[in-house]
Amino acid sequence: RILADVDGGGGEKPSASEAAGLSPLGRFMTQQQIIGALSVHLQMGELIRRHPEILSEPIESPILLTGLPRTGTTFLHHALAKHEGLRTLTYSEGLKPVAKWGLRADEEDPRSTHADNAVKFIHLLRPLFGDMHEMGAQVPCEELHVLMLSFSSMMWESEMRTPRYSQWYREVDQTPSYRFLRVVLQVIQWQDRQRHRQQQGQQQ
Repeated sequence: RILADVDGGGGEKPSASEAAGLSPLGRFMTQQQIIGALSVHLQMGELIRRHPEILSEPIESPILLTGLPRTGTTFLHHALAKHEGLRTLTYSEGLKPVAKWGLRADEEDPRSTHADNAVKFIHLLRPLFGDMHEMGAQVPCEELHVLMLSFSSMMWESEMRTPRYSQWYREVDQTPSYRFLRVVLQVIQWQDRQRHRQQQGQQQ
């Protein structure tokens, strides 16, 4: 039931097993990405079950950037993210929105290590990718990575040849996936509030 509450929805999705031309490494990587996305659903579902008030978190005045690929939207996104009055997702949060339970305000977030390792692996496979797109645990994360967790993102078709998925992706209503994105933002904002309260308690 909790999974249904936070699921991206969008109807039945084509199987990744249809992907043509995947090497054994490619199949393993795809499997791990799917398992990782499903684990995020479980973690978010459990956190919301314990704290249903998360779904009442207001997402006030979000700034949405739109544009075609390679038109500078990433540079604009990164520039806006430097504004001290704005809060943006980091790559580590985009991969794993739910923080370690009981994480202290002064404790290193293990999600950062996970994201750094993911970036190193990407650069190993695509040595020139970093010249085109800056990546890192604390680098601003675009919504494509979060929507990938809802299984409705152009990121999936950019990594494998899946004609049925591509057709499905272009035809499906994306509203449920953006509802999922909103829940992710609510989870992260709620966690921010908890860490802030913890820091205030330590200072008293």
